[in-house]
Amino acid sequence: ADRTGSAKLKWRDEKGATQGFSDLNVTGRIGWRPSPLVRAFSFLKETTRAVPKVTLPAPNCVHYYTGGKLGFYARDADAFWSDLVAAYRKEIHELVRAGARYIQLDDTSIAFICDPQHRDYVRSWGVDPQKLLLEYADAINAVVAAAPEDVAITLHQCRGNGEGNWAAEGGYDPVAEVLFNRIEVD
Repeated sequence: ADRTGSAKLKWRDEKGATQGFSDLNVTGRIGWRPSPLVRAFSFLKETTRAVPKVTLPAPNCVHYYTGGKLGFYARDADAFWSDLVAAYRKEIHELVRAGARYIQLDDTSIAFICDPQHRDYVRSWGVDPQKLLLEYADAINAVVAAAPEDVAITLHQCRGNGEGNWAAEGGYDPVAEVLFNRIEVD
């Protein structure tokens, strides 16, 4: 993936937009490669007596940050999701094999869909935000489905807060039903 360019997504503060996000451009087929997360987790596990937590971006963030432009997969969104889910399942498998028992998926895209500006942004792709939300729930569920029962997988929601800026605002009403009742995480 190529993370260059300036997306329509903007960081904000109390005065308005501050800077743009980078676009995520899918330039080739998605596939799993040995991960620095597994190495970092292994080091952490060796150096602590507590149950170490490992975090990784939720798969739906990969999709959201493309701005609806799937590049290599432009003609086959199903293949995009299939390859992305397979790569995430392999990553989780490798983390579990390394001893991970607490895996957190960090997500901004669902909280972004709370924001009327982001809902309009999704509509600019020609996509209904509620339909996209269901697609994201299905992707997360597919990623975590093969995790062993003794592994806790959680989903952290964030609006992209950082350095006094945020990326989204608004109540959780537009996403609550799906977020709390359809996504199968711990």
